[in-house]
Amino acid sequence: MLKLLLFKLLVFLEHPPLNQLCAGAIRGAARALRLDASLVGEFDTLVRDYPVQYAGAMLVTLGGLKLGLPLHVFNLSGFIQAPPARAAAARLVRGHLARDPARRSRLAPRLMRQALLLEDREADDAEVLAQARAELEAFLAPTRARPAKAGAHFEHAAAGTALADADAVFRDIGVQMFLVSGTFLGAVRDGGFVRTEYDIDVGYFVEEADQRAIYEAFRDAPAFVHTNHSPLLIKAVHRSGITIDVFPHFAEDGLVWHGSNKHRWYNTRFALKPREFAGGRYLAPADADRYLEENYGNWRTPCAFWDVSFDTPNRVFPRTPSALFMLVSYVTRTGERHRMQNALIALRDVFGIDYTDHIPAGGSAELRARLGGAAPTLIVGCFDPPTCDELDLVDARAATGSPVLVAVASDALLRAHGRTPAMTEAARQRLAAGLRGVHAVHLDDGVAAREALREALGDVEMILAAGALEHPPGSAPGTLAARSAAG
Repeated sequence: MLKLLLFKLLVFLEHPPLNQLCAGAIRGAARALRLDASLVGEFDTLVRDYPVQYAGAMLVTLGGLKLGLPLHVFNLSGFIQAPPARAAAARLVRGHLARDPARRSRLAPRLMRQALLLEDREADDAEVLAQARAELEAFLAPTRARPAKAGAHFEHAAAGTALADADAVFRDIGVQMFLVSGTFLGAVRDGGFVRTEYDIDVGYFVEEADQRAIYEAFRDAPAFVHTNHSPLLIKAVHRSGITIDVFPHFAEDGLVWHGSNKHRWYNTRFALKPREFAGGRYLAPADADRYLEENYGNWRTPCAFWDVSFDTPNRVFPRTPSALFMLVSYVTRTGERHRMQNALIALRDVFGIDYTDHIPAGGSAELRARLGGAAPTLIVGCFDPPTCDELDLVDARAATGSPVLVAVASDALLRAHGRTPAMTEAARQRLAAGLRGVHAVHLDDGVAAREALREALGDVEMILAAGALEHPPGSAPGTLAARSAAG
């Protein structure tokens, strides 16, 4: 109820002449605080292009820094554009941080981020990396409490009207709008909006439209109460409270992508065709199966959980400070195992910041397998990359409840058979370890090593996948195949 009342108040303030009065008061307060002239000029841009509350939030942040009493950290780096103004804001932030060298304030990490982003540092800048490490180390300290994630809200009954109004905006300016992402998934799979939806996703091709014209069309449309925009996203809030994300789609090397400075999602370039949905008729990718498989993998079955940052197969994290700090926040602020673990892995793989030793691991995989009750199965194969037979074997054995152990071919064994490894040993092991039902992964060096492993494991059934390298060339086959066939 409180959120609804606040939303109605903000909508009310957006109507003239109240918004003009608020904007004038904000400009006057900025001058009274003797903020740098370049920053005062940024308020003029902000109140022109964004809802007035954004200028108010920026005033609270800058005024608090000026007075030495920061109460709130607004996204200064995302809205202050002019280089002199960015430099002036960075000086204010740095000045406050200099007065608190021990960084005792709870706002200190967020202020430090803003200083680095306002200074347009690169992701591999030493101070940027040091800040990321400091936040991770502070969070990973054993006494640090883990915060919870706030929920989201979406009114399905109003969403159809909001989508129709968005389509009308596009039609009025002669630009093709099409359904994308979760909205398109719901249209194809569920015949309606996805049950867990929290916004509406639509797109357009940048070569067909002027982005500024689209923003201005939404800004001026009576059905939308306020609109934010950037080169990579327009967020338009409908009068019902439903948010519509409008993504420009960019062509690149035969693909098309949309996203932000934190994520990019790539798809094969797609044609459009009309589709009946939510009481209307809208354009959408013509090859639905291909588009949805690229976005979601096994899209036909609803997921038990879904994380847009880590569960989309076509996602790429750009090497930007914004993406870096987003991943740091996933570790330090969400308290969710799935997001925290994947963020630590992405920080290692994309930015070279490795704290993956904090991911719970270790212990005896074989003991855990035996504690499951069923006798373990050891599946031996190349897994370079995995074949259908190898994957089917793992899946079939896991379905029986048998704990699955996998032995993947070593580089030495592959080369002994005249094969150049397509993947590294570590990549083969990681891939096999991620398969459903796999409890442990070993390296396969041939018959002698397999026999030793079988003896060490004890009561285990060993199965050779089709194409497994049974023994090094020129050596005796041994008894492995016979014993495996006997089970």
